[in-house]
Amino acid sequence: IHPSFAITRERGQWFTTNPYAPWIMAALHPAYILRQHGAGFDSARASLVRDIGAARLKVVELRKAARAAGAEE
Repeated sequence: IHPSFAITRERGQWFTTNPYAPWIMAALHPAYILRQHGAGFDSARASLVRDIGAARLKVVELRKAARAAGAEE
C-alpha cells in the first residue's frame, strides 16, 4: 500500500493512490484471527467483520455509480 504501511494501525482505511487498484483496504488475515484467544479474538473478529462489511458497501456504491454513469450516456 505504501512503504511504511502498518496493518495494526491502518487496517480498515481506504487507500486510493495505488496504481493497481482504485480502492484498497487491508484487513487482518482470518488465520491470524483464529490464533487469537479471549478478548483478542473477539476484537480481531469484530474488526474483520467491519472491514468486510465496508468492502461490500464500497462494491455496492461503485456499482451504483457505474450504473448511473452508464444511464447518463
